[in-house]
Amino acid sequence: MNSHDLAHAVHQVVRRYEAAGVPRQDAEDCVHDSLVKMLARLARGDGEVERVEAWLAVATQHQLVDRHRRAQRERAALRRVHAPVAPDPGEAVADRQLARWLVDHLSALPPVTQQVCWALADGLTTEQASVQLGLSRRSVESHLTRARRHLRGLAAGTTHPTITRRAPTGAP
Repeated sequence: MNSHDLAHAVHQVVRRYEAAGVPRQDAEDCVHDSLVKMLARLARGDGEVERVEAWLAVATQHQLVDRHRRAQRERAALRRVHAPVAPDPGEAVADRQLARWLVDHLSALPPVTQQVCWALADGLTTEQASVQLGLSRRSVESHLTRARRHLRGLAAGTTHPTITRRAPTGAP
């Protein structure tokens, strides 16, 4: 078979699959992959291909089916990867226990520090909390730092559950 006949067979198979609704680029890719397989087969001496166009059409159909199956497997794998994971009941219990522990120990903080914590827990920014509570932004940050330090100390077992207040400057 000469190169003109081979090019004609390739063109006919591409047109056939395009007419069947396969995008041109996919049809061309699969036909070219099939052509490479056919030429490799001929180079190995695995027999002669008598009807090149028919051989390319069948090999191209196999290529298209393989692509379709691969795409289905990839979509299924993506669905599994992005599938929502059921929450672990143990984590929910631990979260509730931690929340109870935090609420219990927040009550040991001064009232203003508690108000700052609750305002931020409700989703306010430090600026919004400062306006709502009538404090400066720096004061809100200071109360929040105090609460964090206290709770970290309790969690580590190094802080006594009562808040220690600093003595005013110059006090004995």
